[in-house]
Amino acid sequence: MIELRELTKRYGTRTAVDRLSFEVRPGVVTGFLGPNGAGKSTALRMLLGLHRPTSGEALIGGRRYIEIRHPLHEVGAVLDADAAHPGRTAFTHLNCLARTNGIGEQRVRAVLDQAGLASVAGKRVGGFSLGMRQRLGIAGALLGDPAVIVLDEPVNGLDASGVRWIRKTLRALAAEGRTVLLSSHLMTEMALTADRVLIVGRGRLIEDASVAELTARHGSTLEDAYLELTDEEVEYR
Repeated sequence: MIELRELTKRYGTRTAVDRLSFEVRPGVVTGFLGPNGAGKSTALRMLLGLHRPTSGEALIGGRRYIEIRHPLHEVGAVLDADAAHPGRTAFTHLNCLARTNGIGEQRVRAVLDQAGLASVAGKRVGGFSLGMRQRLGIAGALLGDPAVIVLDEPVNGLDASGVRWIRKTLRALAAEGRTVLLSSHLMTEMALTADRVLIVGRGRLIEDASVAELTARHGSTLEDAYLELTDEEVEYR
C-alpha cells in the first residue's frame, strides 16, 4: 500500500504540494489526476525518494522508499520514458538494473518478452520510438515482480496495440492484489483503466473516489467530472 501523510513541498515562497494525504490500496488501479502545476510529479518524486519533503511523509508498505534495501523487488516505477542510456541495448539496460538487485538474466528476457521487445533486445535504445521506450521503462518496472507499481503517463507515445497492452497489464497486476498508481492526463484512457481516482489541484487533494462514484456525483463521464472539480483549481505558475 502507498500512504501519503500531510505531505508538503515548498520551494521558497511557493507551495507545490500542500499537506497531501491519501492511500492507494492493493487490488485496484488508482488514477492520479490534476491540472498542470497541480503537484502530481512532485508528489511522485517525493514518494520515490527523488525529492525531500518539506514536511510530512510518503510511505510504501509502511516505509520510506530510501529504507527499502532492494527496491526493484518491492516497487516498480517509471517517471521518465527517456531514462535509459541511448547507447545501450534494451537487454543491457535492463540487465544492468537487474544486477543491482540480484535479478538474473532469465527474468530480464521474460520482461522483454512481456513488453513485446524480445525481437529488439539487442538494438540500441537511441533508435527506439517513444512508444518502444515506454515499453522498455515498463519492462524495467516489472523486473523485480514488485507488489507496488507507479507509472507517470505510461501510454504517452504508445500506439493502439500498446495502449491495449498496458491497460490489460495494469488491470492484471491489480487483479493479482498489487498496488497500482497511474498518473495520466488522458481522461478517456483513465476511465477505461482506473477503478479509483485521486484528483489534486494546487497541491491539495480535491477528490478520492471510485470512477463510478465520481461520475454519478459530478458528470456523465470522468472528463466531465474532472473538469467540474478542477475548473477553479487551475493556477499557471
